[in-house]
Parts: sequence; C-alpha cells; structure tokens
Amino acid sequence: MGKHHHHSASSMTPHAFRGNTQAHVRYVDLSGLRRLDIRPSIISYVQELWRRRFFILADARARSFQDQRDFVLGKFWLVGQPLLDAALYGIMFGLLLQTARGVDNFIGYLILGVTFFGFMSKGLTSGIGLIRSQKNLIAAFNFPRASVVFSRMIRNAIDSFVPALVAVVIALVMQWDRMISPAVLQVIPLYLLLFIFAGGLSFFSARMTAFFPDARVIITFISRIWFYSSCVFFPIERFSHLPRVQAIMELNPGYRFLDAIRESVLDGALLGFHEWGFLLAWSFGTLICGLIFFWQAEEKYVVVE
Repeated sequence: MGKHHHHSASSMTPHAFRGNTQAHVRYVDLSGLRRLDIRPSIISYVQELWRRRFFILADARARSFQDQRDFVLGKFWLVGQPLLDAALYGIMFGLLLQTARGVDNFIGYLILGVTFFGFMSKGLTSGIGLIRSQKNLIAAFNFPRASVVFSRMIRNAIDSFVPALVAVVIALVMQWDRMISPAVLQVIPLYLLLFIFAGGLSFFSARMTAFFPDARVIITFISRIWFYSSCVFFPIERFSHLPRVQAIMELNPGYRFLDAIRESVLDGALLGFHEWGFLLAWSFGTLICGLIFFWQAEEKYVVVE
C-alpha cells in the first residue's frame, strides 16, 4: 500500500496557503460606491436635488389625493372638510362671540381664513414623523433626503388646489352684488408663495421629530397658538386699542398671507411692493433656512430608528 502524507495547517507555508485560496478571491471596484452617512456640501446638495426634480414631481403627483382614498365619499372631503370647519367657527365666533361685527362679508372672510391658514398649518404639521415614516427608503438608497420633504410640499399644493378654488368662489358668491376685480388673480402667486413658505416649515418639523418624536406635541401646540393669533375669524382692528399688540400681530406671516388673500378677493385691491416684498422674504427666507437646518443633519437620517 502506498504511503499517505498528511500535512498539518502549521506545516503549510504562507505561500502555499495563498496559492490555495487565490482562486476564490474576487475583487470589487468600490470607486463608484458612496457611503450613506456622509453629508455633501450645501451647493452639491442643491445641485443633486435639482437633478432629481422630475422624480420629486412625479412622486408628489403619484401620492396626491391619497388621504381620502379610504373614505366612502372620497375626494368630496377636499371641499367638505374646510366647509365644515368654516361652519363650525362661523357659529362659534360669528354668532356666539360676535366677531363678525365690522366685517361686511363675514362668511367669505371666514372661509378664506380657515382654508388658507389650514394650508400653512399643514405645512408645519406634515413634516412631523416624515423621516421616520421613510426610514427604510432612506437607509436603502443614497439620495438627498430633502427630496422627501419637497415631494410632500408639492403633494400638499396639488391636494389643496380644489379647496382653495372653492373657498375663493364661495367668498365671491357671498358678495355677488360687487364687480369681480382682476386683483383676484393675485391669489395665484400668493398660493405658490404660501406653499413655498409652508415647505420651509416642513423642513423644521421634519428634522425636529426625526430625532425627538415628542416634538410633535410642541409643534401641534405652536400651530394652535398660531391659528388663534392670525386673525382667522376676526379682523385685526379689534386690537386697535392695543397698538403694540396689533403691531406684533401684523408681523405674523400667517396673518399677512391671509390679509393679502382677503384684500385680493374681497376688496379687489392690488397689493403694494412693500406687501409683496414682505411675503417674498418670508416665503423664500423660511424655505432656505429650513433647507439648511434640515441639511445640517443629513448624514444622521440614515440611523433614525
């Protein structure tokens, strides 16, 4: 019988070991891969967002009108919800608390206030929990996370178009004896600016609730205070005897948006350069500051639990 030679692992040379395993080695080119937890510069970040603009728009359009998909009446609630809210506040404040005094077209005044403030408030609250709800997508792919917020902002604008149109029509119908002024067309750019402003608010609430879920309670509380201080259901002239309070309230962008929309629809007045400048500054200023605030934590969103 032939002799069998047994070699222990210790008797094998490193050269022999490498020779036996070399056939199983596979080399992978890592040059095209990027880590998910690295924050790019703000310039690169904005450029990447711009390159993905068509995807963001397509995603927003695909997700629009989904909040009512489980309802029996479906899209009716796009119109029905603000009408019910306006009816409730009209009874509470117009009849019971007599806030309608001094307002000629109180129904139009109220429905414009309730509807358009709801859009701003939704911008603040729609960012709540947004990152956590998309954490699987964020952990799996490398893309600017601000895309999620921009998609929600555009989706809100699409969803809100019909309620906004209905509110404007009802406000005009309630003063049918007046001639409709071309100034009502100012609502179109005001609508766009309003959602730019609301999108900036979404960036703040999205980052805050990504790492501190309890912040949703604070944000909801702030939204409620903001609602009652924006003259949604009473004219600011009720504070004429308190000039300092009135001056502070006039700096509130929520009130200024509602006032500009009411002037355009109810009064048929053209807005001045000062008013447009104020709203432009608040809209784009809030969006830029919100985007920077959100971008500063870009590399941390991938580890949100």
